[in-house]
Amino acid sequence: GLIYGHFLAQLILLLMYLYFLREFLFTKRVYPKKIFRHIFYKYFNFVRFGLASLLINNLSRQLPIFFLFVLFSAEISGMYALSYMVLAAPIGLLASNVYSVTLSRISTFKDENILNSFSRDITLLLFYISLPIFLIFCFFGESLFTIIFGNEWAIAGKFAQILSPMLFIVLVVTPLTSVFQLYDKLHIEFKFQVLLLFSRFLSILIGFYFESFYLAILLFSSSGFLLWFFHFKTILNIVGTNINYLRACIPTVLFLILIGASLLC
Repeated sequence: GLIYGHFLAQLILLLMYLYFLREFLFTKRVYPKKIFRHIFYKYFNFVRFGLASLLINNLSRQLPIFFLFVLFSAEISGMYALSYMVLAAPIGLLASNVYSVTLSRISTFKDENILNSFSRDITLLLFYISLPIFLIFCFFGESLFTIIFGNEWAIAGKFAQILSPMLFIVLVVTPLTSVFQLYDKLHIEFKFQVLLLFSRFLSILIGFYFESFYLAILLFSSSGFLLWFFHFKTILNIVGTNINYLRACIPTVLFLILIGASLLC
């Protein structure tokens, strides 16, 4: 049911896009060729890399649901879909809003020092806001899903525990990817999305080979975490700052982990 509901939601979203764009898509208008030529060259990299990155990103997010269904079972696919939806829905809402604000702000910065400071502030803000939430899911995901959805969804809770580290770094880093658009380096984002898609596909195939859906999700999450971490370092290099400023977060992380571990004992 979750799988069919997910695909139905995607279909409804596509129809809504077509409805709101109907006038642009189906109305015949005549524009000067110079305008088209100017717009095309100005936004060529966005068309070539930006749109391609969005397409691959959407494909990458849908791929696990489909391949878990084909290679394992509808039940496992549904478990993943629920765990990912519970964790990713608030991420998508928050990250998209922060991304829009970040893009509008950094495009006005002329001084690199101000841009560096703003990037650090956004990272630390999202880090401290999201860390406690994801640690809760990381330690108590199975228990929470069992309480909220019932004992039959315990596997989805375990998936949420495994996926939490990856989705945590996705939330922290995503707003900063607007830097690629600002510096006209969308080709880097495109290569990253291709690599991310390949790693997710390979993770599920390895899990299928060893007949373990837990291994598939574990490789999926760990490879995603590592790729997003190096993507984050690339962004910091572009804006001219260093990742060492995150060392100040280590005591907070250790403190919260100790609390979570003590509650589990």
